Amino acid sequence: MAVSLLRRTDFVVGLALVALGGLATWLALQISPGPLQRTLAPNVMPLICSIGIMGCGVVLAARAVILGSPALLKAVDLQQLLAAALIGVFLTAFPQVDFRASVVVFTLAMMLLLGCRSPMQLVLTPLLTAGAIWLVFGHFFQVYLPRWI
Repeated sequence: MAVSLLRRTDFVVGLALVALGGLATWLALQISPGPLQRTLAPNVMPLICSIGIMGCGVVLAARAVILGSPALLKAVDLQQLLAAALIGVFLTAFPQVDFRASVVVFTLAMMLLLGCRSPMQLVLTPLLTAGAIWLVFGHFFQVYLPRWI
């Protein structure tokens, strides 16, 4: 049974999400709380997201066990490797680069990588994404976001 589960896409992806979410949770717990303030601590949103990723992985793996899933054809392809590399560059550059610029460039690059070719979507989605992040996290939650100006 274990061998056949490790050859199922949803089970393997679910395990990978649990591992990635666990690593992200551990990293989020390492974030310094900073000075005493009346807003959310800097690690609250990363913790929420990382725990959500682990939850999605558990559900996906459980679904594969209960309902089954397609067989795994190949582990990764070039598009997946490029997306992972792009995420790594974004996460590495985020503290040093203006978040608006990094979110716009990351969103645009990811959209192009995943095959979006609509000019209107390629212009509006990165701008609206950066604006929504600023509005929700920077304005409402008052989370510090790195910026140059």
